[in-house]
Amino acid sequence: MFGNSFSVFWTRDIGTHSLIEVEHEIVRRLRWFSVGSLSTAHWTISCAPSESEQVITALPPECSISESELKYKGSQWVTGTGKPCLPWINKAPAMNFVKNDTLFEDGSVEGALNYCRNPSNDTKGPYCFVQNLATGKIEAEYCHPRKCRAAESCRAA
Repeated sequence: MFGNSFSVFWTRDIGTHSLIEVEHEIVRRLRWFSVGSLSTAHWTISCAPSESEQVITALPPECSISESELKYKGSQWVTGTGKPCLPWINKAPAMNFVKNDTLFEDGSVEGALNYCRNPSNDTKGPYCFVQNLATGKIEAEYCHPRKCRAAESCRAA
């Protein structure tokens, strides 16, 4: 058993024969116990874990496929220049236009914490608000999250 696959083999003097091969997500979720010697399982039993012990869902990728990532949901919280992002719930007037929960992939302004997001579907990509230390003003600044090497490598594992 590895991952989502389960195989049963029968070994005889004339060779090994495959009896059953199953591929399904439930195989990964079951807890398996073998009774037998260290090298041979004479029989195997399984039990399904309780709801609280289920395998957690994969985290979103920490990279973006394109520069203009509209749905970026990673946990980057610094801009491309290294400035820390302010929380989206900040009361600054410059941030009032993004107070609608439906604009955020996280489901809410509060859930977005201080992560880089793109609630306005800006074609330049995810951004956040930072405080300009020279002027004291709060301004939007782009985050430029790390790019995936290829679209295939940008999957949650």
